[in-house]
Amino acid sequence: MIKVAVTGACGRMGSKIIKKILEQDDMEVVAAIESPNTPFQSKDVGEVIGIGELGVEVNGAENLAETLRTSKADVLVDFTIADAAVGTIKTTSKEGVNLVVGTTGFSDQQLKEIKEAIHENNVSAVIAPNMAVGVNVFFKIIRDVAALIGDYDVEIIEAHHRHKKDSPS
Repeated sequence: MIKVAVTGACGRMGSKIIKKILEQDDMEVVAAIESPNTPFQSKDVGEVIGIGELGVEVNGAENLAETLRTSKADVLVDFTIADAAVGTIKTTSKEGVNLVVGTTGFSDQQLKEIKEAIHENNVSAVIAPNMAVGVNVFFKIIRDVAALIGDYDVEIIEAHHRHKKDSPS
């Protein structure tokens, strides 16, 4: 059984991720992390997101290291915001927990810090600004086309739903 911790657990993406994990036969939610000093502290995450009791309490990010140790998480899933995710990734890496990060909007400096933390702590990580297969195929096609067409001034516009906090990402 893969033990999964989720950051931003009570938010839009975090709650969707938890629901997807619950559909899997080989995964279980063992930790739910929210922003520091969250008003949801110690509440059952299932109750907070409206799916019934799960037996997993919400913890504030200020307790991330302890939460990861106590829950014995194998992997942490982060779809939050760049500024918060950098600290989460550093702490999670130090705790030896693998990562799946779908957070967007990292600066070059933040990406450098993230890569260093992952390598220094020898954890596995998937960091992708978009998990959709179609979008990742598009990224590959654009790289290939750019190499073929040479020096053109091309602009690609990204659009998201109106609720995306870090748009454009």
